[in-house]
Amino acid sequence: MSAALFDAGRLNAAAQLHVAHDMRRLRAAHAFPSAPGGFNLLPHRQRKAERARRRCLIAWAGAALAGCVAVGVLAGYQAFEKARLDAQRESVEQT
Repeated sequence: MSAALFDAGRLNAAAQLHVAHDMRRLRAAHAFPSAPGGFNLLPHRQRKAERARRRCLIAWAGAALAGCVAVGVLAGYQAFEKARLDAQRESVEQT
């Protein structure tokens, strides 16, 4: 095996190059913060993000509502069955 393959200096320089590239990419992604009242050249991205958040919120609310309805139906059924069984027990006790 060659010592050139495992040269720590070369590996360190390569690692620093990758880190620097990642940092430049992150800075480029956040280079233009959206200022309130500023001019946005790509408003469709914000609209799509808002719509996606709204759809997610609606889905969560719908799931919560469906869960509450299911629990309410189950509680109503159990109350009805309990009343029916109590009435049946009363009639058996009277006879």
